[in-house]
Amino acid sequence: MQRRAILKWAACSAGLLTLPRWAVSRERAKIYVITYRGPTAADQAFIAHLKNTDLAPEFLLRDVNQDVSRLPPLLEEIRTTKPDLIFTWGTNVTEGVVGRLGAVDPRAHITDI
Repeated sequence: MQRRAILKWAACSAGLLTLPRWAVSRERAKIYVITYRGPTAADQAFIAHLKNTDLAPEFLLRDVNQDVSRLPPLLEEIRTTKPDLIFTWGTNVTEGVVGRLGAVDPRAHITDI
């Protein structure tokens, strides 16, 4: 109960109109991870930390192996799986997922997660 109250407060404080589905239900949060050249120590620590919390999210781990031309099918997978959070590593990967400031194309980039 306290966890829900904290999540609701955080959502209101952040100006969110709705809570993520996992905050309201008992669904397991999904985090989609895209790395540029495999997981780094920081990525591994992030994943390990969250796995040991009450949240215990499901991680969808993907790597482009230093080739951002591999992003389009991953973006389609994101649109299909609708994760709660997208974690990217690297400027090229991040720009490929969300676009550059002032050059975001909702048809090519993820704009709703």
